[in-house]
Amino acid sequence: MADKVWKAFERTVAKFFDSTRTPLSGGNGKQTRSDSLHPSLYVECKYSAKSALYSLYQETVVKAVLEDKIPVICTKKKGMDGFLITVHSRDFESLCELTRKDASDSKGLQGLSGLQPGEGSM
Repeated sequence: MADKVWKAFERTVAKFFDSTRTPLSGGNGKQTRSDSLHPSLYVECKYSAKSALYSLYQETVVKAVLEDKIPVICTKKKGMDGFLITVHSRDFESLCELTRKDASDSKGLQGLSGLQPGEGSM
């Protein structure tokens, strides 16, 4: 029997991060509530037909392609420290390479999330 689409998506994401999908992920999982068994990342997967963020991303792609750049969406919630970064999975490694290069060329990128080690609540 074929996987449900959302389960296949969770497997794809877990594999992207060199991990595996959590069996019975979500509230039924016995090891973690994360959608993957990655030892360092808590992965939450959402599969949907519509997404405002995805629509914004698609608009940004058109503009970025014209300038031969990697499309990146950054969002910030009013009153919160730091910001969220959205990038397509195919561009993830290129973005990581660019930020590593930029970090070595400047004072570094530590602390951009606004969180200190051990913090994670919103």
